Amino acid sequence: MPASALLDRIREKIMCLMAERREIGVNMMTPLTPEHEEKIVALQDESLDWEVLVASPTVFEVFSERSHMVDLEQQTCTCQRWRVYDFPCAHAISTIRKIKREAIDFISPYFTSDYFRKTYLHCIQPIPNYNRPVDIDEENTINPPIVKKQTGRLPGKRIISKHEKKVKRKVHCSNCKEAGHNRAGCRNPPKYTPPRSKLKKFISAKVTLL
Repeated sequence: MPASALLDRIREKIMCLMAERREIGVNMMTPLTPEHEEKIVALQDESLDWEVLVASPTVFEVFSERSHMVDLEQQTCTCQRWRVYDFPCAHAISTIRKIKREAIDFISPYFTSDYFRKTYLHCIQPIPNYNRPVDIDEENTINPPIVKKQTGRLPGKRIISKHEKKVKRKVHCSNCKEAGHNRAGCRNPPKYTPPRSKLKKFISAKVTLL
C-alpha cells in the first residue's frame, strides 16, 4: 500500500473513532466518566470496614491490612497509589467518607465527563478525493519496452542529448603551463627537461660518488 493511501486510511479510522467517542460523551450524565464512577464504587466497597483515625483536619491514619497515612491537602498516601495513578486510592476514599465530603472534590478534572467531551470536541475534517487521478489497473498499465542488451563493447563516453551544450576544455601548454595554446604555438623559450631514464642514472651516479 502506498504511504499516501496508508495515511488516508489512518485518518479515516481516527475520524470515525473521534465521532463515536463524541457521541459517547454527549450521553454521559455523571460527573465522572462511567469507568471512574465504577472505580469509585469499588474502592468504597473495599474500604467499608476500615478504621480511620483523625490526626488533623487533613491528615489521617487508615487501618487496613497495614496502617497508612493519608494527607488530603497534599493528596498523598503512603501506599503511593494516589501519586502514581493521580486518582484517590481506597485509603483516601475512606478518609473522604469519614469527613463526609465528595470524592470528586479530590479527583483530577481530567477524569470528569466534561473533560472527556472537550477532548473529542473538535473533529477531523474529511479529505475528498474527487479531484485525484483514478487508479489504473496493472493490466492496463503501459510498461516501457523490454530492451535487449546489444552485443559488442559498450561506449565509453556518455551520449550527449540534443539540447545539451558540449563542454569545451581549455588547451594548456606543456612548456609554459599557460592556457590558450599548446607547445607548438608557444612563444616562450622551450624549457629543457632531461629524459627520465638519464635523470635517474645521473642521480644514482651522483649518490654513489658521494
